[in-house]
Amino acid sequence: MRPSDRLLSDLDDWAGRTARDPEARRFESLKALLGRSLRGIPGDLLAGIAERWSALTRGPGGAARARAWLDAVCLLALMDYQDDPPLEREDWEEIRELFSAEGETLDMDLLSYVLERVLDHGGF
Repeated sequence: MRPSDRLLSDLDDWAGRTARDPEARRFESLKALLGRSLRGIPGDLLAGIAERWSALTRGPGGAARARAWLDAVCLLALMDYQDDPPLEREDWEEIRELFSAEGETLDMDLLSYVLERVLDHGGF
């Protein structure tokens, strides 16, 4: 099983297990899951990903949109994004901001990968 498949499966398990938990508890458990699954990603970036997921759950599209965004960001962080799930331009702009803010501490290959995908999808 590829790391990306494993992480998506773990996210499915997490979503089912925490669906009835208060948002604050889901937020903390998501950060913990991301920390275990996305080793080498700075804590501030993990927190930013979890915060954006939390905001998206309360916006248009709700949990489904937030989950698609989270899946895409995780696949990007694993350098295994294959244009699925598709994202909106504003999502790409947000991803650019999140990853660029941690540019000094991220692996250059990862940062280049993410920013190339952002550029390919009009996020600049």
